[in-house]
Amino acid sequence: MRSYKGEVIGYAIESCLLKWSLENVCTITVDNASNNDTAVVYLKKKYCKKLSCILGGEFMHMRCCAHILNFVVKDGLSDVRDSIAKIRGAVKYIRSSPARAEIFKKCVEQERITSKRSLCLDVPTR
Repeated sequence: MRSYKGEVIGYAIESCLLKWSLENVCTITVDNASNNDTAVVYLKKKYCKKLSCILGGEFMHMRCCAHILNFVVKDGLSDVRDSIAKIRGAVKYIRSSPARAEIFKKCVEQERITSKRSLCLDVPTR
């Protein structure tokens, strides 16, 4: 079993950087997991001693913008959580029966909705 402790992650990154002969590091972009915080602290201690860190490693830890944006969107959507749950329930209900899906399709045609896309359930991690 692999260990995902921060020091192990930091050591793995350090090994790759050395193997690839990357001598100047400005930033390392990772998500907000605490083990990544520990990994970057490890890298600052180890890597900046052996090689040179740009700006002394001051900006080495860059958080993933997509991860941060995901948090912002989730927080914003929490205000409409009940409405989203009702929409998900309706989509599941319609998709669980071919007869209901056909009725929904007729309603779409009746309302002259031109989209050819079908109902789909969202995936929370995407």
